[in-house]
Amino acid sequence: MPIETYRDPIFIKWYNASEERTNEQYKVVRGKVILNEIPDEFHGVQINGFVRLKTGQVPTSANEFVVSNWSIGELTFHESKEGDFITVTKYYARGCVFYPASRIYSKISNDDVAET
Repeated sequence: MPIETYRDPIFIKWYNASEERTNEQYKVVRGKVILNEIPDEFHGVQINGFVRLKTGQVPTSANEFVVSNWSIGELTFHESKEGDFITVTKYYARGCVFYPASRIYSKISNDDVAET
């Protein structure tokens, strides 16, 4: 039986205008933080006490970070920040990515998914 319709289970809700987000706290895991929403590159991402590098650069000191992927809001930090909690002072959200629960990994063991 052919599939006549397909609805991608992952979708993005785009906002009519960018919405300001302030003081969101995240834990650095494997050198990365994923923002709750998609940041607006025009306004940037601000973290008090940190310098944002240009995309493509690598943080070489503890007070540097880079938005390594604007399309998903991925931030990369210096290895010394592993496990630290970081407060993102301000960014503007363009939209939000929605994933189905079955695609969310809640436990990883030895680099294998142990629980979804």
